[in-house]
Amino acid sequence: MNRKLTYGVFATLIMLVSVAAVVIVYKRIQHNKVVKQENVFLKSLPLLNIDSTRHILSEDKIAVAIIYFNSACEHCQLEAEMIRNDLSSFSHVELIFISTETLKDIRNFAVKYQLDNLSNVQVLKMNADDLYNYFGSVSTPHIYVYNNERRLVKEFEGETKTSAILKYL
Repeated sequence: MNRKLTYGVFATLIMLVSVAAVVIVYKRIQHNKVVKQENVFLKSLPLLNIDSTRHILSEDKIAVAIIYFNSACEHCQLEAEMIRNDLSSFSHVELIFISTETLKDIRNFAVKYQLDNLSNVQVLKMNADDLYNYFGSVSTPHIYVYNNERRLVKEFEGETKTSAILKYL
């Protein structure tokens, strides 16, 4: 009798844990869907410049590419190199590199990849909670392409060739 009771309790616990896991995964998927359907209003993004002042994105009617990166990520480093090497193709685009790292790490990344003094490139900080609230769960590098009306037209996960990005700009 004790053995049946033990199996019953064990089976119930497994079932409860399974249901909890399904609910958590479902909520995360739903959050990501909502975030992607809302077409982030770019002007409201809580961003900081490298000098720690609040950054407000321009309201110009030009396409925008947001590149979420981590300075220690090899793929992010290659992405920055590819974009820097093909910068003339992005002259009609506002490129926004964002990271949740320290301002020092972000500044060092911008300097290393020569992104810090370009008129159409911004390298900015975003709080991790804000990043999740606006974009959902993301990996690095992650690229969001917005048209000149600031509507999301394409999302890339992982290292992406500049030619693929430029197709949507």
